[in-house]
Amino acid sequence: MPTLLLALLALGQTEAPAPKPPYIPLYGVNVGTYLPTSAAVRSRFGDNWFSFSPGFGPVLPPPVPRLSPDFNLATQRKTFGGFQNRAFMASLSAQYQWPLFQLYVTEGEPFKLPTFLPYAGVSLGGAYANLRSQADNINGSGFAPSGSLYVGTSIGLRSFVEARWRAVGKVQGFDLSGLDLSVGLRF
Repeated sequence: MPTLLLALLALGQTEAPAPKPPYIPLYGVNVGTYLPTSAAVRSRFGDNWFSFSPGFGPVLPPPVPRLSPDFNLATQRKTFGGFQNRAFMASLSAQYQWPLFQLYVTEGEPFKLPTFLPYAGVSLGGAYANLRSQADNINGSGFAPSGSLYVGTSIGLRSFVEARWRAVGKVQGFDLSGLDLSVGLRF
C-alpha cells in the first residue's frame, strides 16, 4: 500500500505544461477603396472604387524581409451622361516586404508584442482590366504591367491598415494607376 501511494504521489508531481504560443490567424479579408489618379478614369468610372481581396497569412510583418504574393480586385459602376459605365481590375504581383520596427527580446523578461508594428514594401506584376464606357464606345479588356509601393501597420494580431500606390499601365487607353487604402482582418 505505501508503494502504491508513493507511485500515485509521484504521478501527481508532474511539471506544469509549457505555455502555448498565441494563435495567429491566417485567413480573412482585405477591403478598402481604390482612388484612381487619372482625371479621365475618374470622370468615366468614378472617384473611388471598391477594393477587396482574400486575406492569406498573418497580419504581423515578418521579422526579416520576405517575398509573398499580392492579389487585389477593384470594381466600380458609374452613370455618365445617361450611360452605364463599369470597370473591373484584378492585379497579381510578387511583393517584397520588410519591417520598419525591430523587436528585441530581453533575456529573462516576458515577450510582449507591441500593438502597432509598421512595415513597408514594393511589388511587381501585372493587372487585367475589363472596361465599358459607352460614351467612349469602349467595351473590352486588356493586360498591363503593374507595381506598387506601400506602407502599413499591423494592429494587434488580427488587423492592419495599409496605403499602397499602384502604378498600372494603360488599358483601353485609360491609365488605371491610383492609391489603394485598405484594412485587413484575420479570423
